[in-house]
Amino acid sequence: MNIFSVGKILMAFSFFISTAEAGETIVKPVNENGNWIFRSGESRVVVGKNGYITNLTTGGSEFLANSKDIPAASYLCEEGDIPALSALSVQDDATLKGTCQLGEISYRFNGSSLFVTLNAFDDEIHFYIIASPDVKKLEYMAHAGDVPTITAPPAKASCSVVRLYIDDNCLDVSGINSIWGPWKGFQVLDISLKKGENRNLKIEMSSEKENDNNVETVSKSLKKMSSEFSYQEASTPSQIPLCMIGDSITWAGEGDCWRKYLLENFPSFAFIGTHSAKFGYSHAGEGGNNTRKVLARMTEIPDCPYYSLLIGTNDTGIRDESKIEEKASETAVSIKEIVSKLLDKKGVRKVFLCSILPCFTDNPLRDRTNSAVNKILRSDFEKGLFPADKVMWIEFENPIRKIPGWEKLILLHPTPEGYKIIAKIHADAIMNAIGITDKSPAIPHKNTGVRIYNLWDKTLNFTKSPIIPGWYTVSFDLKEHSGSNASLRICGPENLKDRLDKTFKIKKQNLGKRVTIDIFTGYEGYGYAVSELYINPSNCVIDNILFEKRRPSGLASTYGEGVYFDSATRPVPGELVESVK
Repeated sequence: MNIFSVGKILMAFSFFISTAEAGETIVKPVNENGNWIFRSGESRVVVGKNGYITNLTTGGSEFLANSKDIPAASYLCEEGDIPALSALSVQDDATLKGTCQLGEISYRFNGSSLFVTLNAFDDEIHFYIIASPDVKKLEYMAHAGDVPTITAPPAKASCSVVRLYIDDNCLDVSGINSIWGPWKGFQVLDISLKKGENRNLKIEMSSEKENDNNVETVSKSLKKMSSEFSYQEASTPSQIPLCMIGDSITWAGEGDCWRKYLLENFPSFAFIGTHSAKFGYSHAGEGGNNTRKVLARMTEIPDCPYYSLLIGTNDTGIRDESKIEEKASETAVSIKEIVSKLLDKKGVRKVFLCSILPCFTDNPLRDRTNSAVNKILRSDFEKGLFPADKVMWIEFENPIRKIPGWEKLILLHPTPEGYKIIAKIHADAIMNAIGITDKSPAIPHKNTGVRIYNLWDKTLNFTKSPIIPGWYTVSFDLKEHSGSNASLRICGPENLKDRLDKTFKIKKQNLGKRVTIDIFTGYEGYGYAVSELYINPSNCVIDNILFEKRRPSGLASTYGEGVYFDSATRPVPGELVESVK
């Protein structure tokens, strides 16, 4: 899979979370014969005696040139002057730092990503990175979200991001100005700095094999993030983490009413997932999904003790009555495959397989086919084809059909009243299966909080990932306000069709305060194209941007960077509470 493909695919280098920001340990360099070496697994970074990077190695591939024909594999330069860095030293946070008359450089490594900070002093200078001749393919873009250009080196272009390939290994570099060559036979990555400029580079080493699984990199990264959740007891009574998987019935329109009414029946549910909905409850529903699309995104669905699966109605919109049994059989097979893959996930205790809802549309064959799918799955349960201790059937179809006038309550997407009916059936079945007797709200223990993902990259000035459709909260400090037309524009890349583009007025009365903006992206394919998002202030200055999924309280979290716990904002029902170590 091409990691630079447009759509939902994320450039790995613009998404990863700095483990320093997430509170994890940064790799400390070791001095070996004057060379400073960062090591982690198959990745190695060497900063030579001259203070410049001499080796960037991962998976046995060396990405920097090593030749007597060039001054160094990387270096600062001003009109041919290439001074070595002096006074190299390791700071308290494991950052390696050195200076010369042209500027200062610091290096920080988290095991897979190298963070390089460049500070130019009194003159305009360049920092060059010379690629190994073993690099046989590269991809570059002028801006995140652009269609990538794929070529063989040497290449010449203005660009901010580039990926180098050696076999299955990759090196992603963001924060550059251009690439050019050949220079003495080599490909050059050029970072030009104006007088007094500060520049941050991110260099990530990875393997293309890790991404070659027909699943978008953004999804894989979100799955990794969500799988960091700790499900240890952090409240009394204990919360029941539930990941709800499905299509637009789980998500779009009034879909969050389902979770709202579940909480009315049992307030200690904690909803898990990569998506947000209008009330701020997390889930793993995706509008327009059929069973095959759910199977294609299984790795993005987070690990969770309890799963609820309602899927299949988007498989069954046939118009030929003779195809009912065939389509029902195909759909049932796919649903069983999803269940099997969910059972393979880490820490799973039980999968609640929901019967497909009856539906009332202009195509009665859809309803008949859904019913035929349910009939097959019920029979499989009776035959013992599902592990009884791990998979439970939740019957929606039969009790709903017994309700007079159910058609106007359920339709294709239930009304709020319809979701209330579904939630009662759903909650009773789950509580009975788990043996819940205490229905009181969960009270968080001391030293707990809610895990927050700040999706904003303050270095690159756009989101760390393409923003999947949903509801988000953006908050920031308003530092300066000038004129009556102060505003904030949140938008996607200029050249993207159906990009998000919304402008919000900023009031002067909020000067010096924390400002919060709620934003709904729109639905993918219906006026919104998934992309990284930019924030452009006009006639105002903002700082400390927090771009997060909407929370059920509707409030912005306390500001933080990367991944962190918010212990100051009171959690509300539906949010997973974790112990803060």
